[in-house]
Amino acid sequence: MTGRATAAESVRARFPARLVVEPADDGRFAVTDPRARARWVLGGPVLDVARLFTGDGTYAEVAEAARSAGLRTATAQSMRAFEAKLLALGVLDDTARPSPARRALRVLTAVERVDVGAADPTRVLDALLRRAPWLAGRGVAVLACLVSLAAVVALLARFAEFAAAVPDALRGWGLLGVLVVTVLSSVFHEGGHALACRAYGVPVRRVGIGLRSLAVFAWTEPDERVWSALPWRPRLVTVAAGLLGSLVYAAVGVALWLSGPLATLGVWLVLAGTVCVVPTLIPSFDGDAYLLLTCLPGMANLRSRSFAALRSPRWSLPTLGYAAFALITVLGRAAVAAFVLWLVWVCVLAG
Repeated sequence: MTGRATAAESVRARFPARLVVEPADDGRFAVTDPRARARWVLGGPVLDVARLFTGDGTYAEVAEAARSAGLRTATAQSMRAFEAKLLALGVLDDTARPSPARRALRVLTAVERVDVGAADPTRVLDALLRRAPWLAGRGVAVLACLVSLAAVVALLARFAEFAAAVPDALRGWGLLGVLVVTVLSSVFHEGGHALACRAYGVPVRRVGIGLRSLAVFAWTEPDERVWSALPWRPRLVTVAAGLLGSLVYAAVGVALWLSGPLATLGVWLVLAGTVCVVPTLIPSFDGDAYLLLTCLPGMANLRSRSFAALRSPRWSLPTLGYAAFALITVLGRAAVAAFVLWLVWVCVLAG
């Protein structure tokens, strides 16, 4: 009996050391998880109480510490409810022994999200903009749009011929070639994001590459606090700059395909700059579409709130909306993984 009571009163959550805490507006704090790329905005008192959860001790001890910190209404019961809420949101880590289902979910999550590498591009970006400030200018953006538009027109004019060339370009080592040029395309895509951010004075913390649902995926991590403070139009430009970079990459591919000798390489570049960018346009990924969605009022940290809604004991219209987004997230990522596996089967195993 005593052992059960002690276990029941022991806290099971821990405030992760990996979380990055920065000041936000109105005395609140932006809490970012660099591993899950999740972000929350917490009030000062909420953050102070969250930090009291270390994975050790009891709810009564946490409540006593909270009262000592100035939260006079803290009780063991309120601390238990607080812990459950922040666990559902993903702010706190669960230190309890996971169930078989939760362990399986963690394995799937680890397989679904693989980070290969990341680096701080600040020095490179600053040096590049000092030597070539015109790269972040309006003239380059207009020229890139014109080049992309010309490439689209040229490709549409001979689309049937291009479509017929795709299967041959993917056979044998072709899929590996697409993989290589897709990795290289991240220089254009993420470079567009990073240059636009620096042009608006937004620090860029990291640029990385990895796999999401078995698909090659690169990302740019700006300073969320500074980026969120931008007006909506500059924020839109920083997001669109990545897509424009991919279109320029595809335009180079169109030129190579039309030239003849490097036609296969051109097909690879076109696919890398168009088809391989599709995942970032799916809101269920941590890509451009999701970033734009979270810019809307009340949409911050949409993914964590959506999966937390699935565990809600009470259902309402907003809860159903969050649950629907969680379902779309799972189905979208499953569809991308299935497409990648199918492509490997068709181009490599069956070929």
